[in-house]
Amino acid sequence: MVATLSGASDAARVAGDIEIAKPHVKIGQLVAEREFLSKGFARCASRGGDR
Repeated sequence: MVATLSGASDAARVAGDIEIAKPHVKIGQLVAEREFLSKGFARCASRGGDR
């Protein structure tokens, strides 16, 4: 019986870890996109904004 309860708590912990990881992945993606776009805008502005 103890092994069954332990397995259930391990599964719940893993599920919780996955739910926490999802927003962290999205935040990382958004930061990478922001940096990419800011470099592109800076490059465009340094050329006079023609393009």
